[in-house]
Amino acid sequence: MALLDRTIIHKHTKILIGIIFLLSVLGSALVISRVVYSSSITYVYLIWNLLLAWISLIVSLLLAFIYEKRRKGDGNILGFLLGGVWLVFYPNAPYMITDLVHISKINFYKSGGVNTNLNIWFDFLLNLIFISVGFLVGFISLYIVHRLVERRLGKFTGWIYVLGVQFISSYGIYLGRFPRLNSWHIVTDPLSVVRSIIQTLNMETVMFTSMFSIFLILTYIVLYYLTYISVDNR
Repeated sequence: MALLDRTIIHKHTKILIGIIFLLSVLGSALVISRVVYSSSITYVYLIWNLLLAWISLIVSLLLAFIYEKRRKGDGNILGFLLGGVWLVFYPNAPYMITDLVHISKINFYKSGGVNTNLNIWFDFLLNLIFISVGFLVGFISLYIVHRLVERRLGKFTGWIYVLGVQFISSYGIYLGRFPRLNSWHIVTDPLSVVRSIIQTLNMETVMFTSMFSIFLILTYIVLYYLTYISVDNR
């Protein structure tokens, strides 16, 4: 197993998470510096979105720890509860892909060609860092949970679980981007969640969810098998 060993988390995974954490800190520092420099809070939301994505990764690491406890006869109930929490927060990671829409507001072109203003490209890099890190956080988070499910229920069930999670997440992305629902609304305002679900039962929602599901599933499969390249080359 490329990112998980026989106990909990492989050392390579810890290194990868550490690098992603540093990128998260870098991105946050860039946002703060932009606020100080421009007196604008335009991209502060990126920090919040990434924080929500990190919650899913933190919970997945806790699940890995609980899995080890379960093997020792403890931690079953807590594991199920954390699994529910993880499923609620996981869509926040792939949701960050849709933050690409904000890049369209950047004026990349001016009369005579491409805009060489460094502020323009600073904003581009800023968005790229957060979107990339959010996507990677989501991959690692799902990878960990996928392997835990696989260990307990088998490979076939593990992949069925991945397909289901990516489909649910794609619908969650739709609910987050358009009705503007958040993960905590399930607890703070469950009626609005139910209303939004009922109101979005249409073909547009089905098409959006299907397109994103296919994208998320295929990119996950690609990244999943990339984790084995270093193993195959040994």
